[in-house]
Amino acid sequence: MRGFKHAIGALSMLLAIPAAGESAFAHGGTYRGPAGEVPPDSRQPGDPPPPESGGGTPTPVPPDGGGGTPTPEGGGGTPTPGGGGGTPTPEPGEGGSVPQPPTPGSGGTRTPGRMPSKKGPSYESWLFWWNYNKDEIVSLRRRLRAGLARSAEGIGVMGGSGPGGDASERQDVTRNRVERDIAPLFERYARDRKVHFDIQASGVIGLAKIGRVEALPLLMEIARNADDSYHHTVEETACLSLGILQHRAPAVRRFLADRASDATARVRSRCFAMFALGLLGEADAAAGSQAEALRALGAIAGRGGESNREITCSALVAIGLLGDPAAVPDLLRWLHEERIGENALQDLQLSFVAAALGKIGRPGLSGPGSREVLDALRDRLKRRDRATRWSAVIALGQVAPQADERLQRLCAGWLADVVRSDGRSGADSQTVHFAIASLGRIAGAPSAPEAVREQAIRVIGGALRDGRSTTRSFAALALGIAGMDLDESSRRHLADPIRGQFGKIGGDAEQRGAHALALGLLGDIQSAGALRDLVQDGGQDPQLRGIAALALGLLQERGAIGPIQRALRDGSAERLRVDAAVGLGLLQDGGAVEILVDILKVERNSAAVLGSAAQALGQIGDQRAVGPLGEMLKDEKGQYPGALTRALAAVALAQIGDRSDVPVLARLSKDVNYRAYYNALGEVLTIL
Repeated sequence: MRGFKHAIGALSMLLAIPAAGESAFAHGGTYRGPAGEVPPDSRQPGDPPPPESGGGTPTPVPPDGGGGTPTPEGGGGTPTPGGGGGTPTPEPGEGGSVPQPPTPGSGGTRTPGRMPSKKGPSYESWLFWWNYNKDEIVSLRRRLRAGLARSAEGIGVMGGSGPGGDASERQDVTRNRVERDIAPLFERYARDRKVHFDIQASGVIGLAKIGRVEALPLLMEIARNADDSYHHTVEETACLSLGILQHRAPAVRRFLADRASDATARVRSRCFAMFALGLLGEADAAAGSQAEALRALGAIAGRGGESNREITCSALVAIGLLGDPAAVPDLLRWLHEERIGENALQDLQLSFVAAALGKIGRPGLSGPGSREVLDALRDRLKRRDRATRWSAVIALGQVAPQADERLQRLCAGWLADVVRSDGRSGADSQTVHFAIASLGRIAGAPSAPEAVREQAIRVIGGALRDGRSTTRSFAALALGIAGMDLDESSRRHLADPIRGQFGKIGGDAEQRGAHALALGLLGDIQSAGALRDLVQDGGQDPQLRGIAALALGLLQERGAIGPIQRALRDGSAERLRVDAAVGLGLLQDGGAVEILVDILKVERNSAAVLGSAAQALGQIGDQRAVGPLGEMLKDEKGQYPGALTRALAAVALAQIGDRSDVPVLARLSKDVNYRAYYNALGEVLTIL
């Protein structure tokens, strides 16, 4: 994680890195970050040291503050033991995290001629949690599509939502444009083995995002890679894309199960195949329909000969993603016995058993009043295995809303005890922060009984009032999540103390950002003036200005369009460009697209500027960006700087064409225990 200025949308530093760093955009996705790494100057006492070798190639700073894992040219991705070769990643220590090598601009290895950056935030920062959960919480694409649907020039529905139109005449102009212009481009580059592998991977994942079922044979051919003619990154991407495509044919599931079970295959490809198999799961699937996938994943997780923890952990992640209650008895047994068959489980693996129970969401074995799962998770709160304890705290926030009111009150009480006891001792602030986030989830659940909501909000409010600065940031964000769907009076009541603190925080940009975002989620129109002042203040932290712009968009404060447009044009502040553009999109300002498209047309613009403009266009999703981004991807005149810039254009096109309001991979990142880090999961979490 970098300093606040680099935490979300830190594209400029990545794109300033020469060609050796371009592989950081492997797998054809936009980095959402951070992916579990902590720079040397932010390492906590409980975190283990980096490998003696230094960990190899430093991780470039990706856009949106990501961490990711660099893919060496011509190599096998990040080396993993038991199949990938290279330096093994150490097990989590007392702190449960696995820091990555020093990163440019993080205060580690110095770049000649560049001043070292200020110390970046540690895992205590709310930015880690927000970056992994924001897609699901805010559903930006749904909001953007709903707003820009009113523009005949923009994304969404023409006819039915405009004057004189009715529902029968609706036409999705973006879908037509995707089929006509984007799909052929993606197929062209997905097949092209001569193009840079990042561009090819972008084409592969793009076909999946736009729902190109006709590409299934091609994706399976690349994922199989029988003659090893595809770059390993493209192979891995194809495995994952079979899950993103969301085509649940039995043949696809069997293919992925076979690929995941193949001990001779690349470790990363097997892990990505398991993630894909999990993404094809359905929580409400007919009984027994997912039995074959569960058997395959359970066999992989318990295979004694599988010495690679990446494989075991990925199988457990996939079981959680399947969402099948049939897995609950086995998961409970594995958590209790701390082993799966011949495979003894350490803290890291156990954390993913607990996380799988959270993803499935059942409180017990026989309905809302049963509590076997809740009791097993509570038992882990009493133990010293930190990674598993973190996952248990997160899982309680996922499971409690499915329980009856009596059990929900118990869960809220257990989490309140964690906040009080761990908060007093200061020994494990991460547990406190995860517990506060879980209380926000419980309070914000549509089915939450009023007594439970009030109980959770009281605890969060106490943390907002009495906690340390990082804890207050989590508490503000949790109140925003708890209240965003409540009535206006209730939201105003929650916003009052946050607004009061916001005006007194001073120069703590990170804490101010959390409070600003919470006020936006709560629709606190009284904060509009202060947020508008932040956006206009060029001396403020660029990322804080961007978050203020996003908050204004959530507030629907149309009086802020002018200041946000000026921030968007600010060529010296690439880091706020994406959030400013999204803020304008939320305000239904079609002018944002025109500004960004104009940026793409200026040949002298740096890769940093072009990349941030492309990413912003992808976030907004307006069909007017398809032509310029397509030209950027093809780059027939050779005017754009390098393969990475072209890959970014493909990523943006895939975002525009994505069928889902919330990206499919958000199912994986939602409520993830980012302290329980391993390479394959860290890599996939960086892909939007």
